[in-house]
Amino acid sequence: MTEAEVLATLYTDICTISRSLSGADSDGFDSFSEAVVYDSIQCGVDFTRGSTEGIKDLTQPIAYLAELYVKPDISIKAGDKVVATVQDRTYKFIAGEGIYFASHGQIPLIREGNA
Repeated sequence: MTEAEVLATLYTDICTISRSLSGADSDGFDSFSEAVVYDSIQCGVDFTRGSTEGIKDLTQPIAYLAELYVKPDISIKAGDKVVATVQDRTYKFIAGEGIYFASHGQIPLIREGNA
């Protein structure tokens, strides 16, 4: 087994990656559509501390960073949408610019919203 295959055995999460693709509509104008580029791939999601700024009586802002770990042959681009299932919970993220090694890809994720 390669180092990438050994690390992949530790991935316990599942994610789907989608991105905006450009094309032309029937009139020849630029058109964008969202397409799934990877569906239900094994991954690892590592969460970091969340933000506590702006806490209000009725809503709690969600703003934190996480990191996504994938096999090195999975090409994730900055701006891709990532839907990850971690311990039976689903999270939606936007991908940042990743770093790729021979053993894995490490991609920063951003999650924002209101609870």
